[in-house]
Amino acid sequence: MRFKYLLLALFVFLGACSSNSVPEGFDEEQLTNQAKQIIEYLQDAQYTEVLSLMREDVREMLPLETLKDVAETKYAVVGSFEKYSQVAITDTKDPASSEVYAVVIVVVEYTEGKGTYTLTFDKDLRCVGLYIK
Repeated sequence: MRFKYLLLALFVFLGACSSNSVPEGFDEEQLTNQAKQIIEYLQDAQYTEVLSLMREDVREMLPLETLKDVAETKYAVVGSFEKYSQVAITDTKDPASSEVYAVVIVVVEYTEGKGTYTLTFDKDLRCVGLYIK
């Protein structure tokens, strides 16, 4: 019985990830390009450029050394970039301010594994969230 629920949850999750739901006021191509630009900066160890694309309040919470350590640790495991394999876009809302953000999930294939990037953007295309798995 548990297996059926697990399987159902997996299908719902995969369905949500495979469909794009670009929030109103955002442009799909711009979001995708901005997300890929940040990923490329990370892969090229251009951490200052990554921080320059973040909203100021977020930039202040993310020290350059922390960003560098996270990226270097990830790329030591997964190897070199091969290709983007999936991009999904959805939205989220800040419960405190009611501001709507676009969430771009990018799956990247590397020579030794995969990486999943979850990037959150405000309406000015400033990055307000970055998670690397």
